Amino acid sequence: MIIHRLSLTSTPIRLFFNDTELAVGTGFFVNRGEEQFFVTAWHNLTGRHRWTGKCLRSDASVPNLALIGVRYYSRISYSTDQKLVDEKLLWIRVPLYGESNLPIWLVHSDPTINADVAVIPFSITGETPVDCAPIFVSPSKDEIGDMAYRVGSDIFILGYPFGVEPWPTWKRGTIASEPYLTESQQVPFLSIDTAIRQGLSGSPVYIYSSGSYENEDGITRFPKEASTCHRFLGIYTGRRPTSSSDDAQIGIVWGRKIIDMIISEGQPDCRSEDIQPKAFSVPTYNLPKPSDAGPYHPVTRKTTKVVHKDE
Repeated sequence: MIIHRLSLTSTPIRLFFNDTELAVGTGFFVNRGEEQFFVTAWHNLTGRHRWTGKCLRSDASVPNLALIGVRYYSRISYSTDQKLVDEKLLWIRVPLYGESNLPIWLVHSDPTINADVAVIPFSITGETPVDCAPIFVSPSKDEIGDMAYRVGSDIFILGYPFGVEPWPTWKRGTIASEPYLTESQQVPFLSIDTAIRQGLSGSPVYIYSSGSYENEDGITRFPKEASTCHRFLGIYTGRRPTSSSDDAQIGIVWGRKIIDMIISEGQPDCRSEDIQPKAFSVPTYNLPKPSDAGPYHPVTRKTTKVVHKDE
């Protein structure tokens, strides 16, 4: 089975309250140095609208458990654009609240930004070979770091709008705001024009082209190493709030700088002013060998390190 390498970067996430499934979304793994993180939309984990705080479900149910998909592989080889894989989706069971019932994810340190982005420090060990296909905070060697994008440029959202499927859907959209506003942090997110569906929230967003690309200086390049070119832009988290569902469908993409800032300076997500923890634990998930038993694979969870904040 030959799969495009970017499809491997998008991961389904299932949200539960105890044994009741509430929603399906998307996320992806990010690496910075030796550290690994799982990134998704904040509202996926909380079950609440980021800007209003209201519950997303009419029954006011919010998740306390996530199943995060990772891919077990028995055979893997690389080419310039594609992977030859024989993979099986495994589910890691992740309780969303840890000690003292505190959330396990990090959010942006500036609450006024209202970034709808959550980052979970993550570590996977064990005998099972898994391919998380991480995106790197800094552009990796197979990414075109100077690939230009402008108003009207095509982008692709790689996610799961129809629930859990073997591979993500590539949803096309166009950039609808000036990128320099996002890059300069004058506006923390990029606006995109695309038809919106639930399940895409938390998806990685790319610009992508075949054969050639235009760099930021307006020069057309023809890379020798790959037949396609891509650049990671950020995370799609849903539609901009409007007064009517008939209004223009403008989506939000938070840039990779926001993800980097949460990893570097993020704080535990404490909505109560009298709870201000100084540290959080980074769990390690020990994957057993795959089997066909059960809806997901149980994992051994242990604390591997403590990251201190404000010290």
